[in-house]
Amino acid sequence: MLLQIGIWVRNFAILMYVTEMTNDDPFAVGLMAFVETLPIFVFSIVGGTFADRWKPRLTMIWCDLLSAASVFAVLLTIIFGSWHMVYLVTFVSAVLSQFS
Repeated sequence: MLLQIGIWVRNFAILMYVTEMTNDDPFAVGLMAFVETLPIFVFSIVGGTFADRWKPRLTMIWCDLLSAASVFAVLLTIIFGSWHMVYLVTFVSAVLSQFS
């Protein structure tokens, strides 16, 4: 439950960051919302299939660690001010969150 809360806090924080950096540009905010939710529909089936075939506990631990590392990648991208790269890093982070 804490992992899911962290994922949604991350998504909301990134959305607020993009809103601030683009001065409420509706296209940029909509694109970020799309990038955050696309992996839910595309990779949840794939992640579930692999999770059933692999060792569940080991898969969950590795995916949680990779998801945590991707959150740090998002944070570093934000710190260095490359807000355009936030889209790519957020997409990768959201994909890893689906596998976890």
